[in-house]
Amino acid sequence: MSPRETSSASQHARALPRRRGLALVTAVWGAFLLEPISDTGIGFPMAMLAILGTAVLAVVWLVALIARGASIRSWLAWGVLPLAGVAITIIFLTTQSPLNPLFRLRFALSRPALEAVATDPGAGLVGWIGLFRVQRVDRFADAVHFVTVSCGVVDQCGIAYVPGPPPRRGKTRLTPLGDGWYHLYSVF
Repeated sequence: MSPRETSSASQHARALPRRRGLALVTAVWGAFLLEPISDTGIGFPMAMLAILGTAVLAVVWLVALIARGASIRSWLAWGVLPLAGVAITIIFLTTQSPLNPLFRLRFALSRPALEAVATDPGAGLVGWIGLFRVQRVDRFADAVHFVTVSCGVVDQCGIAYVPGPPPRRGKTRLTPLGDGWYHLYSVF
């Protein structure tokens, strides 16, 4: 082996653990982002952490991709990071969309646990109900509001169960999820 080939092989051997480490950090960050992206809303502190963390990770990847002359497949994979940052920003600025497939999946998996609490007038659980961390349970006659997270700067988001037609509450917006379930957005 010539000295040039030895140097190139040595550089490749050192770069491989760094790339794997960066890929591992990215996978962990992606798993972390699943929670706020699939929740009922995103509060200001979480939005800032998620946006800044995603931006830093995207820049690190960008530098790594430019330095090694990456393939088109690598660039496409990198594109997921800016998309995640945009998704977080949109959810923060507008509120969670009931059309978000990650939110819908989380709601579908949590629905039996939420129904059990909603139909038991004595239940006033807080903590984890299904896959949602519930901060507060408010009852209004037959309606139940599960406040799960602050959204925006001071507003609150969650899930509501309202059998029958939903009442009009001045500062509360209910978006249908089906079968008496609603996405709850409560303005402070």
